[in-house]
Amino acid sequence: MDDGSTDNTKEVVDGFIAQKPFFEIKYVYQPNQGKHVAKNNAVKLCDTEFFITLDSDGVCIPETIETFLQVWETIPDDEKPQFYGVSCRDCDEDGNIIGTPMPWDTIDCNDLDFKLKYGIKGDLWGMVRTDVMRQYLAPETPGLKYYPESIMWNKIGKKYKSRYFNKGMLTYIKDR
Repeated sequence: MDDGSTDNTKEVVDGFIAQKPFFEIKYVYQPNQGKHVAKNNAVKLCDTEFFITLDSDGVCIPETIETFLQVWETIPDDEKPQFYGVSCRDCDEDGNIIGTPMPWDTIDCNDLDFKLKYGIKGDLWGMVRTDVMRQYLAPETPGLKYYPESIMWNKIGKKYKSRYFNKGMLTYIKDR
């Protein structure tokens, strides 16, 4: 979902599509309305089980989707309804995890416990069940260009948890 880019985003995405990746890429342009509206519209159009948001200031490692799915499959089937998805760590441009190190390889909890109970700070990223995302769409108030994502994640955390794993899969690029 392109939220009003004025650069060559469409051409870059068309180049990805031309490479015929193992997954389908759909490109949709909308005039700038804010990230929260773009995400709402993308979630409404999504026809897959999972949803991943990748912002323009992030670069993921090539095996990201495969790794997300592998971690998801480690959750017992009867427990999966309790989970919104899987979450990994973000890295800086030097490959360092952003925030407090996790003392475990994985942990299952909600976002509030991750930060408040366990005291782990830092950026997170992940793969989310599309049906869960549809339950927590951001309000689309005319003129509102920003809606804090933490509000959505706190609401999701009251009902669902994530399997957090201690690997940096996304590199945050400054000044992008």
